[in-house]
Amino acid sequence: FGSLLLIFLAGSDIDVEFLRRRLKPVLLVGGISFLAPGAAVLAYGHFFEHWDRDKLLLISIACSSTSVAIVYPVLKDARLLEVNFGKLALLVAFFPDFLITVALFACFTKFGWDTALVVVALIVVIWIMRHASFRFLKNYGETFSQIKLRFIFVILLFLGFVSEKGNLHASLAVFIMGIMVSKLMKDQADTDRNLRAVAFSIFVPTFYFKAGLMFSISAALANWMVIGTLLVIAFGAKFAGIYLLGKPY
Repeated sequence: FGSLLLIFLAGSDIDVEFLRRRLKPVLLVGGISFLAPGAAVLAYGHFFEHWDRDKLLLISIACSSTSVAIVYPVLKDARLLEVNFGKLALLVAFFPDFLITVALFACFTKFGWDTALVVVALIVVIWIMRHASFRFLKNYGETFSQIKLRFIFVILLFLGFVSEKGNLHASLAVFIMGIMVSKLMKDQADTDRNLRAVAFSIFVPTFYFKAGLMFSISAALANWMVIGTLLVIAFGAKFAGIYLLGKPY
């Protein structure tokens, strides 16, 4: 829930008009940010490590990741989201995560009619929730900000529930929901401030703590050479790709 709340806040900070104007660099630079490290690690794993198909795909996709959970708080704290560079950086950081969600779904999810129905249901749910949010948040005054917070929590949990039924990651749906209500959240200053206070004081630190508990120091030490090699390959390919395509912008 901490990660979903963080992704929702990142989406609500997106400037939709800016996104429309800068869609081309976002798609180009964000796309190469996913493809370059993924392809480089794929080649390394296939020719040098001889990994099996699932391991090869999973590690390649993982090495393509750009953590919005890290990028967003840094940009927010540095007040960079108030300038065009910061807005562009956040969008470019999210696009690889979107592609990763699609790649994991395509490679590891058994697609059936139930999954297709869930995807359609998710689109309908997001549309309904967007209109419900506008009505609910506008009808209650700022004194009802705590009720508004609970309403937002219910939306995020419901989107997570529907996504999981279709073997989808909820982050994509939550981020889209955040973008769709971004203008509304800017008008709801008190609610937005309270939501961020709750998120960054309780849920987000818990999310990072839980992620830390999953880390294995012994596994990292036993495979330090492979990890170091993957780090150099992935970052090198990502940097080179973004530099070449991003330089004109």
